[in-house]
Amino acid sequence: MDESVEVKQKRPQEYLSKEFMDELVCLMKKEGTVAAHGRGKVVGFETKKVRYHALVQGFKELKALGFKLQSPTGLQERHVKALAQSWEAAGLSSSTISNRLSVFRVFSDWIGKPGMVKRSMDYVVNPNSARRSQVAKSDKSWSTNGVDADALISHVAQFDPYVGIQLRLAKAFGMRLSEVVMFKPLLHADLEHGVITIRDGTKGGRERTGVIRTDEQKAVIDECLSRVSRPHQTLSHPDHNLPQAKRRFKYVCERFGITKKDLGVTGHGLRAQNLNDLYEDVTGLPSPVRNVGNITLAISQLEHDIARAVVSQAAGHSRLSITSAYIGSERAIKKGRPAIEDRVRALANKRTRTKDEANELSALIDEICSMNAAEKARASRKEVVATDVARGLVVSRP
Repeated sequence: MDESVEVKQKRPQEYLSKEFMDELVCLMKKEGTVAAHGRGKVVGFETKKVRYHALVQGFKELKALGFKLQSPTGLQERHVKALAQSWEAAGLSSSTISNRLSVFRVFSDWIGKPGMVKRSMDYVVNPNSARRSQVAKSDKSWSTNGVDADALISHVAQFDPYVGIQLRLAKAFGMRLSEVVMFKPLLHADLEHGVITIRDGTKGGRERTGVIRTDEQKAVIDECLSRVSRPHQTLSHPDHNLPQAKRRFKYVCERFGITKKDLGVTGHGLRAQNLNDLYEDVTGLPSPVRNVGNITLAISQLEHDIARAVVSQAAGHSRLSITSAYIGSERAIKKGRPAIEDRVRALANKRTRTKDEANELSALIDEICSMNAAEKARASRKEVVATDVARGLVVSRP
């Protein structure tokens, strides 16, 4: 098949032969549990499921595009390019294209062709369709989007107490959907030491510890403990298995408008809210994504990185860079937020100023005068948080 062939917007997917599927399943069982970067790490159930579906979908689409692959090991770069251009023509998002190609990139290692699958932009017609940003441009928190989390969760709890406590747990500790539905209070909560262990449902099986710092967190854990009577009992309905519990969570959220379409927020937004609040607790300043375009007190790179490390740990990630997906990036938004001194200088040097500019200059001068007091308040606030943060950093290591 000619590599330059134009792909259509929609193509039917064809069935794969039994021999082809048997070989693909065998490869999945042999190689599919290993993390992309190796090091002996094992991927979780969700990652294995995503990999399997992405590969099956991709190979079916290749067959529909006219390629006659007899074996999964016959995958070549021209096949990958055809898939990427097909997805681009179908209008899939850059993140979807990147995610699917990343699965085939891992698959190429399984079949002894490492490095065969290149960047998304190397295959699509328009590079912008594959340019992906992992920096949050807007705050996904419920509070920022005008949603009263406590009030809404109370309504949810009246309809479904299981989903209600799961939402409270997500809000209090920034936990993922899989983590809250699999949380076992009697096994994972340690009130004596003031911590909880987040183990089941984590990405990549990375266990982490959450410190019980606030009255809200203590109250949520107390409620969790009151709802279970057996060590291995979760916060999900006893008649539900894991897939059913997750479907129930999503169904109840949709029923109460907890979607981007209705209220503009999702259940995952409670995780974003918790992590952005944590950044503010550590630094005394709003996170970058909550401060786009505003003039504010400067924060040193060291303070910013320390806060990112705390947020990364609380989120269950091993990379600092991933925090940008929740709290935004200081580097990405600083162009839209002029330094207060520069703005004052620019306004002061203007020969004529409008009424709004004069009011802005006066407000900025007042802000500069209050900087010392604000810095002292920040220092005091950080001291209160520092002990809890240090405890978390210590107890999170197995």
